[in-house]
Amino acid sequence: MVSKTLTIFRPKSRAWPKESASSQGREMKKFALGDVVNSDKGRRGVVRAAYRSKEGQQFYAVEKDGAMDYLEEDRLSPAPRVELAA
Repeated sequence: MVSKTLTIFRPKSRAWPKESASSQGREMKKFALGDVVNSDKGRRGVVRAAYRSKEGQQFYAVEKDGAMDYLEEDRLSPAPRVELAA
């Protein structure tokens, strides 16, 4: 039996960028999946997806009464939380 040495080549990993997300032109999303939001027309819905357009504008898919609406971030506002009495 002949034994040979085994050589494993690993690709070198890229270093993380040192720039912050805001300096790269990216901003944190205003809403998370599952957040309850109000649209500019006053309808309440739940955020189901978030994505960016090719131009870099943030959009959200909002479920309202079983239907999906695709709205820009500036057309949404957080729904007020209702405190229930014990």
